[in-house]
Amino acid sequence: MKTLTSFILPSAHRKKWYILDCKMYQSLSFGRIAPAIVQTLIGKNNSSYDPSTDVGNYVILINAEYIKFDPEIERFHVFRPGHPGKSLKRLTTITPQLIIEACIFNMLPNGFTKKHLKKQLKIYNGDQHPHTPQSLHQITINNNNNNKTKRVALCDYYEKKNTFDSIL
Repeated sequence: MKTLTSFILPSAHRKKWYILDCKMYQSLSFGRIAPAIVQTLIGKNNSSYDPSTDVGNYVILINAEYIKFDPEIERFHVFRPGHPGKSLKRLTTITPQLIIEACIFNMLPNGFTKKHLKKQLKIYNGDQHPHTPQSLHQITINNNNNNKTKRVALCDYYEKKNTFDSIL
């Protein structure tokens, strides 16, 4: 029995534009938001996904200053080694755009498409962006973390209530 294998050419795939408003997800850390961005960039949510071709989409992040990072960890980066005073910079004082780009770039799969996918990510600090003519689709992220914390809080409440009732 012969099977027919067909591949999608990158020219045949029409890229979509997705937008993510980070102001809506202030309660989530960046580690919860980043996988949804990476999967949309790669195109794994498409039915015609193929790892060897670029079937990814464009992603626009607006209100990037509202993304929550871990405040206890100080991040430093050496921009120009060997130049005192100019080389070591604290990344939290700089716009979070560098941190977001570095994290998402490191989450992308290695290979030929990695540098092309980096160009498809657009990050803006405000809510204004020049990509209004494109038809934008919204990215939704499920917040599973809040449900777990609510369940833990309810279990603790009922355990305390049961121990208090047994004492009386």
